[in-house]
Amino acid sequence: MILPMDFEFSQGLAALAGIIPLIIVYLLKPRPKNVILPSLMFVRRISQNVLDSRRTISKKITDPLFFLQLLALILISTAIAGPLLEEVKADSEKVVIIIDSSASMNAPDRVDGARSIAIDSLGEENTIIAAESIPVVLAKALDADDAKGVVDHLEAKNTPGDIPKAILTVINDKENENGKIVVISDFENWAGRPPETYIRIANTRSMELEFRQVGNKTANYAIVDGYLKDRNDGTYEYTCTVKNFNDRSADLDIQLESQADSSSGTKVSSSVHLAEFGAQQIKFSSIPQGTSTVEILTEDAIPCDNIAYISIPEVKPRRILVLTDPEQAVGKSPLITAISLLPDIHVDVQKDLPDDVTGYDTIVINSKYEPLPTLDVLEIVAYAKSGKDLIVIGNECLYDSLQMRGLYSILPVDIISVEEERSHTIETVGSGKNIFGDVSFSEVYLRRFLVTAPKGDASVLAEVKGIGPLVSMRNIKNGTVTYVGFSDTTETDAWNNFATTPT
Repeated sequence: MILPMDFEFSQGLAALAGIIPLIIVYLLKPRPKNVILPSLMFVRRISQNVLDSRRTISKKITDPLFFLQLLALILISTAIAGPLLEEVKADSEKVVIIIDSSASMNAPDRVDGARSIAIDSLGEENTIIAAESIPVVLAKALDADDAKGVVDHLEAKNTPGDIPKAILTVINDKENENGKIVVISDFENWAGRPPETYIRIANTRSMELEFRQVGNKTANYAIVDGYLKDRNDGTYEYTCTVKNFNDRSADLDIQLESQADSSSGTKVSSSVHLAEFGAQQIKFSSIPQGTSTVEILTEDAIPCDNIAYISIPEVKPRRILVLTDPEQAVGKSPLITAISLLPDIHVDVQKDLPDDVTGYDTIVINSKYEPLPTLDVLEIVAYAKSGKDLIVIGNECLYDSLQMRGLYSILPVDIISVEEERSHTIETVGSGKNIFGDVSFSEVYLRRFLVTAPKGDASVLAEVKGIGPLVSMRNIKNGTVTYVGFSDTTETDAWNNFATTPT
């Protein structure tokens, strides 16, 4: 069979359309006209009709320049298109076998059929490639006996396959020149140019390309796409696409099964009618947090693509323990007010450390008047060293109290002294420029604050220019210890006005 010529860039042939205007130009080209000039032409007015040079349509083109331009146009168009010229010099001693390893090959007898064809196609030097989502070289330059052992252990994967990509990878490898390529697949899903194109491309590289099909048509339905949409009520909406890969219409039963940690499982069923090779979107609403599955209940030959898994992490409120002064001072703390307004946050305000703090995600120490007991401080240090989050507010008590100095070993800064009222400039530094990008410190004054120096492994986010950090943090295992130098009380002797300054 003689195959018609193909091109690498067939759009280049569009340049041949330039032949049409070229022909029109030469057909309408003005022809010279013989005119008798009287001797008195310089003193008499010559009739306009005598000098008429109207264009007339020629019946034929005899200008040699036309044929040269036509030939040049044809050659340029053909060169742009890039004809694929066949020049096959295949040598069956060197064989590259590409075997489809996609999920569709899990259908009955397809893998066995592929193994049989591959073994029959082996030559003296063999390379075995599995066409998965990317080509996987299983063996290279093996003799027939060793290659047979590789083929015998070949299994299909529950992944897509890209056969055209595998073919081009082999063709572009110069080591495969003058060899034979055998492609074995069920060809259920082909995403690429027509197979004849790859045959011609291989022929231009002195390779022979052969396609071998395995398996018969079987029923196959699949969930091929899906996405989640937040409904902003604690549940989600899942939209998926179900496709029929058969040449016959089908009625499918689809089921959503949800299983949340905090509730019993639920099942929702839906039916869909798909035309031959048709696809349709299906929506399931009110999917809770937790794990869910969407499954095609109608049986087919390839079950691995009949189920979609949905995992939505459950959002549990973070528990924050705030250790602060007695009850009369609690209501005056802007910090506690701000934390309480955060979503998905449970705030527990205490004066003393509870017996069990393992259930808290973060501890905030905001003691201004009364220090924490020594045993509580030691337990908090152990809590931070275990990888939990700790926030320490820089109040006067942190500097004056010997008990509170037990926290110094885990703080990201060294406490040096108490600075009295002076004119200071607050600056953001490092990653603090992004964290405090919407915060303006220009109207914040510092009447008093703790002078600190950063430790070697600390990150400074905000600082008093020329003095030291105001906000700094360090990582301990998986947790973070943060020092905040803004005392947050709003009394008449407040150390700063940060809590009451609009930003």
